[in-house]
Amino acid sequence: MEETIALAADGWGKLKDAFNEACESIDVRPHRYDLECVEPDEFHFEVNRLMGGLRTAALSFQFQQMPTRIYWTNHLRRNVDREGYLDLGTAGKHVTYGMGRTGVVLGDFVARKMMDLVKA
Repeated sequence: MEETIALAADGWGKLKDAFNEACESIDVRPHRYDLECVEPDEFHFEVNRLMGGLRTAALSFQFQQMPTRIYWTNHLRRNVDREGYLDLGTAGKHVTYGMGRTGVVLGDFVARKMMDLVKA
């Protein structure tokens, strides 16, 4: 059980790192707003959109240890794909991500969520 929680925490860290990298790469491109990633505490992570001095909550994530899961909310969407969760599992010494019975590639998940922010 402790090993599963430790691997899930590692998966949580990888998700935060991937979003931090995505925010940095978007910030170097010319566009009408900036993105900032903040971690209010060890179980929460947020991506905010900054435009004209205003901060708007864009994405928020919450890490849950049991069951090992990351809940997310897209604050810029109204209906479809507004919220959900990623299940964290283990395969040997590696963490896996999934939605229901479908596996999720972390890079693809991050790219889709970042595209949602750009389009909103």
